[in-house]
Amino acid sequence: VDTVSELNDVKVRVYVKNNGALNNGALFDYAGLNITLNQSCGTITQDTTLIGNVSVNGSTCFTIGAGSITLDCAGYWIVGNDTASTSGIDINGQDNVTIKNCNIKDFATGISSGAYANDNIIENIYTESNTYGIDFANSARNAVTG
Repeated sequence: VDTVSELNDVKVRVYVKNNGALNNGALFDYAGLNITLNQSCGTITQDTTLIGNVSVNGSTCFTIGAGSITLDCAGYWIVGNDTASTSGIDINGQDNVTIKNCNIKDFATGISSGAYANDNIIENIYTESNTYGIDFANSARNAVTG
């Protein structure tokens, strides 16, 4: 690659072994973006794209630990085990967060905002078998689309 324009045309396919099996891979355009690929629950502090289904027993799966980031589930599932007081994704009071393309099931709440989470975008989300799908308590200017 000799120039920035050539670099922006580079595509990368990422393969991950899961229990010894190689997945089909995920294709990403480089386009100068810094993207973290993730296949386990935890705290997210930068733009993140899931590369497979994730599950957790007895706790919240993802906690958003910074504002102005995107979690793209890329159509994968976040699965709990019907434990009270858990969320598939807890925005944790952060602002300007985008959560998109997620399938979430078997939590008390699919997506919870925490108190005073503002200006967030929830896009193309499917929730199943959660007590509450999306809960924006004490929050303002949040958008749910798709």
